[in-house]
Amino acid sequence: MPQHNNVKGETFFPTDLVSSALCSCMTTVMGICAEKGGFKMPNSTAKITKIMSAEPRKIKEIRVELDFEENDLSEVQKKKLRKLVRIVP
Repeated sequence: MPQHNNVKGETFFPTDLVSSALCSCMTTVMGICAEKGGFKMPNSTAKITKIMSAEPRKIKEIRVELDFEENDLSEVQKKKLRKLVRIVP
């Protein structure tokens, strides 16, 4: 857990939940796309990096690295998923 805002980093912060929600939205949309396209992505993973600004303390950037390369997807399916996650609201 990160340590900031004068706490020990033993709990989740609202900013952590925002980052997780973004990733959840992205993977949900990908799952819907896969289902409609007739394919599955059981071996997909995601890594979230949250970058905070110093003053005022707020989210500066959220990086979500999605890895679906371990799945047996065609290049067309991969391209479709990559394009899709860039337009998730």
